[in-house]
Amino acid sequence: MRRHSKKLVLKVAIIVSLAVVLASACGKETGELQSATLVATKPKESPQAKELAVKPVEPQAATTLAAIASNAEKQATSGEVAKEVVYLTFDGGPGPRTPEFLEALESWDAKATFFVTGSYTEKDPAMLKRIVASGHAIANHSWDHPDMTTIGDVGVRYQLQRTQFIVKEVTSIDMTCWRPPFGATNKDVQDIADANGLTNEKWIKDGRWDVDTIDWREGYDFVLKRLQTIEGGDVVLMHSGNNPDEEDLAALTTWMETNQDAYRFEALPGC
Repeated sequence: MRRHSKKLVLKVAIIVSLAVVLASACGKETGELQSATLVATKPKESPQAKELAVKPVEPQAATTLAAIASNAEKQATSGEVAKEVVYLTFDGGPGPRTPEFLEALESWDAKATFFVTGSYTEKDPAMLKRIVASGHAIANHSWDHPDMTTIGDVGVRYQLQRTQFIVKEVTSIDMTCWRPPFGATNKDVQDIADANGLTNEKWIKDGRWDVDTIDWREGYDFVLKRLQTIEGGDVVLMHSGNNPDEEDLAALTTWMETNQDAYRFEALPGC
C-alpha cells in the first residue's frame, strides 16, 4: 500500500512538472509570435527617427529653449518690439552749441544725423570728430549755406565737393546723404548731387523732412508745439550748431521727458 502510494505521488509530480514546462513553452511562443506580429506590422523607422525616439532632450537644450521663450515673452510684454522710430536731424555746424546737443542725445541714448557745413567743419574739425565718435551719422549741408538753385552747376559742384573733401579729410568718411540749405533744390541740383554719390531717396518719407521746428527763428512754445506733432517714422528738422537761442534744446528736452520711452531714435538709413 505504501509502495503504491509512493508510485502515485511520483506520477503526479512528473505530470505537474510536464504541465509547467509545457505552459512555459507556450507562453514563450505566444510572446515571440506577438513580437513577430508587431515587428511585421510596425512601419520601418529611419535611423534618425530611432535616435529621436530613444534620445532624451538634453537639459542644456531644454534650458536654452526655455530662455528663448522667456525672452520673447519679455519683449512682447515690455513693448520694445512695438517702438516706432523717429529720426532727429540737425542742420548747420559743427558749432559752439553742438556739445550741448551731443550730451543731451547721449543722456537719452539717442542717435541722430548731423547735416554739416564745410566751412564750419574747417573751423572746428575736432567737433566733427566728436560727432562721429558719439555714434551719430553725418551728411552734407553744403560749404557755406547758399540757395543751391541760384548758383549754377559749377557752384553746386563746388559746394558739395569741397564739403565732401574736407569731411573725408577729417573723418575718412564718404558722406552719402545731403540736405539742401533752405530745402531749396531742383532736378538739376539733385542730378549733380546724385552724380557725387549724394541722395535723399533712401530716407525721404514725404519731402525733405516731416517736422520742421523752425528753431532757428522761433522760441520754446512754438518749437515744443511742433515737436508734439511727431509721429513714428518722422524726420525732424532742428539746428544744433550756431543757434544762439537755447530754447530749442529746452523744448526738445521737455518733449523727450514724455516721449523718450515711446520711440527709438536712430540715424537716417543710408547715411
